[in-house]
Amino acid sequence: MKTAAKVLSGAALALTLGFSLAPVSLAHSDNIDCDDLKVGQIPQSLRVDLDNDGRDEVICLKVFKKAEYGCYAKLMVTDTKGKVIWAGPEETNQESRGLLGYWMYGISDMKTVGDFNKDGRPELLICQPQSDVRPQVYAIWEWNGKGFQYKTEKCLINKDKSKDNFYWVNPVGDYGSIRWISNFKHDKNSLRSGNFQAQVIDIGVNSEGTMSFNSGEAIFTPASKDYLTVKEWLSNKQE
Repeated sequence: MKTAAKVLSGAALALTLGFSLAPVSLAHSDNIDCDDLKVGQIPQSLRVDLDNDGRDEVICLKVFKKAEYGCYAKLMVTDTKGKVIWAGPEETNQESRGLLGYWMYGISDMKTVGDFNKDGRPELLICQPQSDVRPQVYAIWEWNGKGFQYKTEKCLINKDKSKDNFYWVNPVGDYGSIRWISNFKHDKNSLRSGNFQAQVIDIGVNSEGTMSFNSGEAIFTPASKDYLTVKEWLSNKQE
């Protein structure tokens, strides 16, 4: 008998609960079923040229241990033929911020790779597990030329809706009326171009105290180590 339901992202959960979110086309690992995963399985992978040598590497999340309510996973980097270049630690400490896995309450979801802090090193963004509608928390892993190292976790938040700048901020409980970047569409060329397609969620509060939920898509670029800015709105710009 199965014990876990299929995992829903915050946006998917909002739709399930009946919130008014505009439809989006960005891919997300919403339908990974924790019960179906097996040790040794690779539920997710991204292709990107990490070292700019003209050959793609493959970043993988590989299941290494089953648990009562999901399973643990570790990061790996291989070449396109499957040869392991680097394998990350097998973390099982629930208090560790570097913990990766697939759980009934949410999953570690690799999104994209880019030089987001403009230091010349690629960073991998991994969505932290969550099952409610709140700003997405990204675990940031930096490539040092030999492997990935966990650095920190941040949200991408815009509080001043008159400007299209989304700042890296520490996760907090209450943000009020804001916009945030909730999902990236991976493109292996984004690491070099510096352009990233992403979904934006907008939460507003009207004069009667009623909350509204909207979404849109835009092309972003890192303007500095502190924030991303919109280059072009693709749909549903929120005012």
